Amino acid sequence: MSFSSSSYPYDTVVYITDEIDGQFWQASGVLIAPDEVLTAAHVVYSSTYGVATDITVAPAYNLGTTPYGTATGTVIHYNPISDPNNEITTQQSQYDYAVIHLSTSFSTLGTMGLDPNFQGGLANLTGYPGYLDGQQETVQEDFTPNPYYTVLDGSSIGAGSSGGPVWVLGPNGLPEVIGLVSSGEAGVDSPGFFSEITPAALAQIEAWVAQDNPAPPPPTTPRTVIATPAVLTLSLSTAMVIAGQMGAAWQAFATVDFSGDGHGDIAWQTNESQVYDWTMNGDTIAGLSLSDGEMGAGWQIAGTGDFNGDGRTDILWQDNGTLAIWEMDGSQLSGFGQVMGGQMGAAWQVAATGDLTGDGMSDVIWTNNDGQIAVWEINGTVLAGFGIPSGQMGAEWHVAGTGDFYGNGQTEVLWANNNGQIAEWTMNGANLESAVVSDGQNGPAWQVAGVADFNDDGMSDVIWANGSGQVDIWFMNGANVTQSVMLSGQMGAGWHIVGVKDLTGAGTPDILWANASGQIDAWMLGLSGDLVTGGNPQDTFTFNQIADAGMEITDFQPGVGGGVLNLQGLFGSIGYSGGNPLGDGEVRLVQNGANTDVQVDAHPGTHSYVTLVQLDNVAAGSITSANWRF
Repeated sequence: MSFSSSSYPYDTVVYITDEIDGQFWQASGVLIAPDEVLTAAHVVYSSTYGVATDITVAPAYNLGTTPYGTATGTVIHYNPISDPNNEITTQQSQYDYAVIHLSTSFSTLGTMGLDPNFQGGLANLTGYPGYLDGQQETVQEDFTPNPYYTVLDGSSIGAGSSGGPVWVLGPNGLPEVIGLVSSGEAGVDSPGFFSEITPAALAQIEAWVAQDNPAPPPPTTPRTVIATPAVLTLSLSTAMVIAGQMGAAWQAFATVDFSGDGHGDIAWQTNESQVYDWTMNGDTIAGLSLSDGEMGAGWQIAGTGDFNGDGRTDILWQDNGTLAIWEMDGSQLSGFGQVMGGQMGAAWQVAATGDLTGDGMSDVIWTNNDGQIAVWEINGTVLAGFGIPSGQMGAEWHVAGTGDFYGNGQTEVLWANNNGQIAEWTMNGANLESAVVSDGQNGPAWQVAGVADFNDDGMSDVIWANGSGQVDIWFMNGANVTQSVMLSGQMGAGWHIVGVKDLTGAGTPDILWANASGQIDAWMLGLSGDLVTGGNPQDTFTFNQIADAGMEITDFQPGVGGGVLNLQGLFGSIGYSGGNPLGDGEVRLVQNGANTDVQVDAHPGTHSYVTLVQLDNVAAGSITSANWRF
């Protein structure tokens, strides 16, 4: 393509040099603001060698000449991708973007915008491939969205073009970046992978730019902040092997809460029907104990649940079509009984547990190979009801779990298809009220690994895993996938997810992996929400709906003369009619390190708590009645 690197928009593309651990590198990037360059994360960071130094940027560089001068990078923002031996997987290419804040503002040059809605097609690729020795190149080619990851598939123009923009002309005729050069298989014209500008990437990039260009000082007079549905970011904050190991004869079968303290514990079993409990305190084993019960030959653990409504996890055993329940108090049995009055045939297997009747006690879901389910309504160890719903899924579907995907206190049965689709059955006891197939689909390499509320909106989400140890989390609103979050970590092929449970009490579920050697690896997840700085000790923060959950207030002032949390509209929206939400347990304060989480019962009377707002550096005990408006 014929062009001049010093004419717009090609003069927005920059030539980058930097140093990482004594090695000098050359790459590409693009001006997205007069003092901000967008490039690839691996240009400024190596998981093996660390962060780049001596970053120099030259717009419109051409064979050694710098028509607009150069600038140095003073601040860098990047995703810490994994690139061992300078090799980047397609999964990691999803996060391969960074922003460099410059010492000099190129105010006489133009910039490129960002487009998070590219659907595939012809686009431009511009960069400085090394084999051209400092000459800029632009090619046009077809780019297609990758079916498994948020990357674009295309052809590489060679090493040195990393961080260069893939761009199109937008509706206004101005250039917009749709992706960045991330990796290629074998040099020029080989398959290349390009980090896609998604809505989530756009939000992160804009947040980085905002950090470099802070807003004017906040107002000094009290104001009212109206909460809106938050933009939440879920990330892998810590991954570590827990310092404890069971022998190969033991298998971790679930994350549980035998004590009812709200923290996840890890339960193990042997072929001899013994159960061992690791009581956890975060990622540390706080206690080890062998249960005082033992089942005979033929019995296998079929699941867990709270079958007597005491807030503690119980264990469900199955011997062919017969069930028994261990009611637990810590690691010890508080009650035991075979579920009398019912027996299923050999074609049926326990598939899941969940409270389908809304009585606070888990029920048992059976399934057969024909896509039917049967429901046993359980009260303690008593079979209180039985039914087979009228619906039926095909043989390619299987029950993958249960959850409250609509946030209405009603339990749905989650089905998964071998092709990566999911469907939801809304249940009322054993009655099927509705069935919906989700609008999302993962490839056949992915399997549902659990159900939990990862974004704290009161609605269950779905966690997927593949055989390579990667994790994809779908934020759900009913059957609609509102966001897909691919976590940055990856476990080896010998690991599998055994449970999803909050180990720390921070309110965000964590992921527990196990291998055949009896080791456990914990992935501690972090959820960050909208940061709000009021600017005045007497600011009022108003919440009108549960969907407003996710705010983080950086400067809330507790006590008389301090800030106010106005929850009047919120409690009206969820149907709470009492006069004392604190006394009724409809709102509670949870100390989370130095911060306080304000949690609200999303369904009054059910203790289905959702973290509404985090108050940074506030002690729960310092909040008084002056800080509330109900």
